[in-house]
Amino acid sequence: GRNTGKVTSQHGLLYQKLIELHGVTKAKRYYQAQEEAIASIASIIEEHQIDCDWERKSSILYTTEETKISQIQDEYQACLDLGISCTYLDHGREEVPFAAGIEFPNQGSYDPYRYLLGLSHCLDAEGIAIYEHSSAKAIVKDGSGWDVEVNGYHIHAQNIICTTQMPLLDAFTFLYAKTYPSLSHLALFAHHTNNIDMMFSIDDPMESYHGLHTQLLCGGYAHRCGMECAQDYEAWIRSLQKKWNQDAPEYIWDSQDLMSFDHLPMIGPLSQAAPNFYIACA
Repeated sequence: GRNTGKVTSQHGLLYQKLIELHGVTKAKRYYQAQEEAIASIASIIEEHQIDCDWERKSSILYTTEETKISQIQDEYQACLDLGISCTYLDHGREEVPFAAGIEFPNQGSYDPYRYLLGLSHCLDAEGIAIYEHSSAKAIVKDGSGWDVEVNGYHIHAQNIICTTQMPLLDAFTFLYAKTYPSLSHLALFAHHTNNIDMMFSIDDPMESYHGLHTQLLCGGYAHRCGMECAQDYEAWIRSLQKKWNQDAPEYIWDSQDLMSFDHLPMIGPLSQAAPNFYIACA
């Protein structure tokens, strides 16, 4: 739900921060993990013939402001230091003009809902059940495994993988204090003839675009939750209508993500005290 359908290893002005905070080796491992994930999704789609509009296209990080060109240049140099295949762009495209940008080729775009439907059919064929409307009410240690209370029943599991935005179990890791919630606005327009790349700006306000065949997904105004957004939300919608010559958007919604302060994903064993409780969160 509320997924933009982008499958990329380009996540804003990230790689220079990763190098500064964690060094070249970890930054490169981060990039390689993202690329492996893209390849894995492509392989699953091809193997199981999942009809989800999967296609390879470029992702472009850009700025329209002359004063921020140096930030794009620094990020490009960081990418080169990590051996990332990318291209520096000193001018924009016809659809989205900009002052400077970085293009990551061969990224992925798909319909995430249809992809998940395809995955569910594959799992069903293997006898692996998916239970909806089954929220975990409690998770407690049970010998070497776990006891999970769901819908009045108790399920024993030797291993648990928790992929909620924040783990249901904290185990004194205080992960909630290591992230901050970020909110952004999105609008989907029904008619669009230019199948533009996946684009993301570093400007304020942030803008992002994703051409989905005949539709256009627009995002913007990312800011921390609980802090007033200085931008005029209705003015943003009107500017999109004018820029892309559109009627009112078909859908408008907000998307909230948890962003880690160290810019690394929270994935792996929760803690040494809970080695068989795995997380994949922020």
